Amino acid sequence: MYDEDDSAKVNGLDVPIRVDDLVDLDRSYSQALRVLKRSKIQLKQLHYVEAMEAAFTERLAEAAAQMFAMTYAQVNGPRVVSKQDTTVDSNRSNDTILYAKGYFLSTGTAFGVSTPATAYLVPSRYSFGIMESGGPRFENIVWSCPTNVRLKLP
Repeated sequence: MYDEDDSAKVNGLDVPIRVDDLVDLDRSYSQALRVLKRSKIQLKQLHYVEAMEAAFTERLAEAAAQMFAMTYAQVNGPRVVSKQDTTVDSNRSNDTILYAKGYFLSTGTAFGVSTPATAYLVPSRYSFGIMESGGPRFENIVWSCPTNVRLKLP
């Protein structure tokens, strides 16, 4: 995947895939791979240690940012932060828009209908996609939200 501001798609991001069903790993991986192949996102296999380090580093960075914000608020007083919506649109109206927290495409959750779809998301990084032919199809970009997203889908 790529960061939203990497328009030349030079600096790819390695993205670990989360397995939803720890009892039936094969089925979970097969389902995740079907979704990714449909999205045309380039795939490569990461060693599990690399994947764990990537996920750990991302969660650690989020936790550090939250700790900094909490410490700042305690020292300087609370900050008033407006809740800004994220707006997502696709190339056609009435698409069901999906979002996934961070890079975990397998957690695709309904966001709204692209006419365009607008909702509040906790400020963080998200992937967006659409439902197509009965299955999810994600774009290979990770967005920092809140923002305005224009999907190049379908």
